[in-house]
Amino acid sequence: MAERIVNVSPTRTEEAERTGSLGNTGVDSIRVELKCGEKDERICGDVLHTEPERQTTAQAAEVKNNVNQADAGVSPVRAEVKSEEKAEKTDGDGRSSESAKERQNTARPSPNVKSPNVRNSGKGNSDGRSPRSSSRISEIKKMKAARLAELRAKTEVVEKVDNRLDTMRRPTGLVYDERMLLHHCPWDQHHIESPERLRRIWDRCVQLNLPEKCHRIESREARDDELILYHSKEFIDVLERSQVQTVQEAEKVCEKYDSVYLCKDTAVAARLAAGAGIDLVEAVLRGDVHCGMGLVRPPGHHAMPDQLNGFCGYNNVVVAAKKALASGLERIVIVDFDLHHGQGVQRAFYSDPRVLYMSVHRYEHGSYWPHLRESNFDYVGEGEGLGYNVNVPLNVVNCGNSEYLAIFQRIILPIATEYCPELVLVSAGYDAAVGCPEGCMNITPAAYAHLISSLSSLAGGRMVVMLEGGYCLDSLAESAALTLRSLAGECTPSLPRTGGIQSSVLKSILGTTAALRPYWKSMQIREVLNIGELEELKQFYPSIKFTPPPDFPPDKYPTRDYYLVFDEETETKLSLEIAHINLATRLRSTEKRVSVAFDEEMCRHRDTSPHPEAPERIQRIYETLKEGGFLCADNVVELLKGRKLSEEEATLVHTQDHWENMLMTSNLGEQERDEMAETFNSIYLNEFSVDCGLLSAGGVLSVVDSVMEQSRGGIAIVRPPGHHAEEHEPHGFCIFNNVAIAAKYAISVHGLNRILILDWDVHHGNGIQHMFYGSDQVLYISIHRYDQGSFFPCSEDAAADKVGEGPGVGFNINIPWNSRKCGDLEYFLAFFHIIMPVAYEFGPDLVLVSAGFDAARGDPLGGYKVSPEMYGHMTHHLSSLAEGRLVLALEGGYNLTSISESMHMCAKALRGDPLPKLNLDAPLRPEVADSLREVLEAQQRFWSSLDNTLIPVPGDMKTFLDLEKETTDDGELAGRLGEIALSVPRSSLQKEKLS
Repeated sequence: MAERIVNVSPTRTEEAERTGSLGNTGVDSIRVELKCGEKDERICGDVLHTEPERQTTAQAAEVKNNVNQADAGVSPVRAEVKSEEKAEKTDGDGRSSESAKERQNTARPSPNVKSPNVRNSGKGNSDGRSPRSSSRISEIKKMKAARLAELRAKTEVVEKVDNRLDTMRRPTGLVYDERMLLHHCPWDQHHIESPERLRRIWDRCVQLNLPEKCHRIESREARDDELILYHSKEFIDVLERSQVQTVQEAEKVCEKYDSVYLCKDTAVAARLAAGAGIDLVEAVLRGDVHCGMGLVRPPGHHAMPDQLNGFCGYNNVVVAAKKALASGLERIVIVDFDLHHGQGVQRAFYSDPRVLYMSVHRYEHGSYWPHLRESNFDYVGEGEGLGYNVNVPLNVVNCGNSEYLAIFQRIILPIATEYCPELVLVSAGYDAAVGCPEGCMNITPAAYAHLISSLSSLAGGRMVVMLEGGYCLDSLAESAALTLRSLAGECTPSLPRTGGIQSSVLKSILGTTAALRPYWKSMQIREVLNIGELEELKQFYPSIKFTPPPDFPPDKYPTRDYYLVFDEETETKLSLEIAHINLATRLRSTEKRVSVAFDEEMCRHRDTSPHPEAPERIQRIYETLKEGGFLCADNVVELLKGRKLSEEEATLVHTQDHWENMLMTSNLGEQERDEMAETFNSIYLNEFSVDCGLLSAGGVLSVVDSVMEQSRGGIAIVRPPGHHAEEHEPHGFCIFNNVAIAAKYAISVHGLNRILILDWDVHHGNGIQHMFYGSDQVLYISIHRYDQGSFFPCSEDAAADKVGEGPGVGFNINIPWNSRKCGDLEYFLAFFHIIMPVAYEFGPDLVLVSAGFDAARGDPLGGYKVSPEMYGHMTHHLSSLAEGRLVLALEGGYNLTSISESMHMCAKALRGDPLPKLNLDAPLRPEVADSLREVLEAQQRFWSSLDNTLIPVPGDMKTFLDLEKETTDDGELAGRLGEIALSVPRSSLQKEKLS
């Protein structure tokens, strides 16, 4: 059995102890040794001087000071500027002229750490300082001045843009104006871009009481000086003249443009739509609203600078983005999930790195409108904008939730997050929704809410959604309403489990991945193709063929009968199908957003010597939540204290002997308890330990009950932790397996069928894995430090090839890191390439998180550097699952600042507050990519959502050109077309009736 030995020895000086300068860690500076069985490998860490980036006490105090400044409303960058200013007031050797007294209060550095003020022995001055020339000092001062100027410049940007740090969620902005209903096609009463589209959306929003939950923004017409940011004066004049033209004159004008109509009310409606986008963006950037939605028409994403196109008036999203850029923004993401490619948006920013345009659209090798070669995956931008244009072309119909979620998880979200935008704009067309004649696709209305929820983690929630297309009134109304509901912070609706992904879509994903691989780390998980493998693998690759209609573009565009419709029988059938889908979709609503369990009685569990698993861990977390005002919020509830684990609950996963042995320890003498503790791996016991263990597990069950009854999600601030505890014995600081008990309790008491447990503690949760290794009701996913089995718990059970047994095969996923210093980038890649795809396919009824924060930066045992922001983002994305039923139960984490800030960020995510942006600047190391591929190789045979994730990508786009004549999707497309009802021009239906 793996053995863990903890040797504790105080190392701080009396002066440091008197001043309390080691308060960041919550315990005395201690040395921790991990001994793993026969390997006898000792992994040493120091609670204060953390591996791998150790810090002196003074530096730790400075970090704490910066955190306090941030809590007080001072931005981290501003604090850094002040730190630099202070650094200038130093003498020649870098020591502050007023620091002598401070140095007396500084703890002695670890023998393994070189103090920044201690020189190596050798030549130097008598006081230990190396002599410096005046030119060298001058050079250093210049460098400091340049650095200070850079930090000040950064501060100005932060203060201008990031006005959401430490703020609560604000209302959702909404623009709707009945004047936009006046825009209609005067010569075709059946035109699918009709006023009824907007009317039906509004009616459904009213039914769901959404307008009263939002902040209504008064509509206004966009001004010429705003429109001219993108459109030409000639373009504006065309719309303005339509106000005085006859129907015949207007129709004649429309013959010059592709798929356009005009009427006397078009100009005003188009200005209102563009004005809505501008005002929503400005309100979001000011912080008046959290996010916003424009229920507008005419749509806009096809409009060019000087040409009307595709049902569109002004290009609403482009004009809003141009206005935001003019105000000083530098990074905007535009996500376009309208079925048609938004060529107007792409062209507007094709060479501009300040805008990342991302579109997923029906293409069919150019045979589908707008019939453009530039809509394919190999169009990635030009000049400075190279790599900032993302196209995912769909060459097959009947794509649904599985395909779109795969595209978002593998392409859209990784690249968008890596880009780190300041604003997100969404061209929200719903013509890929089930029942739309333009799309012949199959996305359910609820899926759009999930796509929007995933995007809302970006840019601190600064997102504006603008209505584009969508022409099946039933699915359009529900899709748009559920989008607004998601923007308003409501629970994500229920969603059926995802399934297989069409092979054509997998090819498109691979093509886009290959095209963007040179520009984005998140696209570099796949290996590069060995040319010798091409013949074997070419079946998985898309071609770059282009087959537009032979007569396109025409000399004169049609003004009638150019859109697609279903026959009456098909419409009736689809309407009933949509009604069934909507009926089966649960729209969960809860009185409270977050429930919190904490009981100070758990602090009685403590060792007689300083130990990292100390009472201060939960005290600091609770104090941080309280001081930050989190617990005072109306939508947060503190649960009653004193709930203890019962025997029948404990024995859901533990043996009767374990229960009785633990209860017996309360009656033992101190020496007997110590002797008993020595028989276990890394356990200490006092007379209160078991009682605290009962409160800890009971607290988690209280949160589960609350989440099932009154609150959306919850947090259990508990100790001792639980995920190492085995069925028959305590283990690794853990007495009872809190999360495992909670999972079995949810199944037995609340009647749930599928529980997802995500364990992000830096140590593998051996106890949970063993308890559910043969179960298909619990999906256990652990992301942990492994180091080829040498990191605690030092067992090969934590390896990637341990996938479950019997009915549980495939329901155990280990993501083991064999690399030091893993941080946000590594966890982010694992999250979107493995965890979230599998989670959506599993479809849990409840999500439990073994929330250890010992992978956090500064933790003495983990040696990793995951930020509080990353924990918040992971929590946000998990909250989209199980209709928001998410419970976080504290496990490990031994740096008090790290665990308190990390849990606070998770709490804010559960409450729906703005999250800080992630920093993914770290390089992607080969060993990290190797670890991810190892997991994918072990798991993709069990999960369709991971299909083809290991197919290597060509290193040269020429490979796709060479395949142009060899591969085709025509057979699959024809097969899919044969499975669904086809939409046709209205004139074709009339001919059928006559015949």
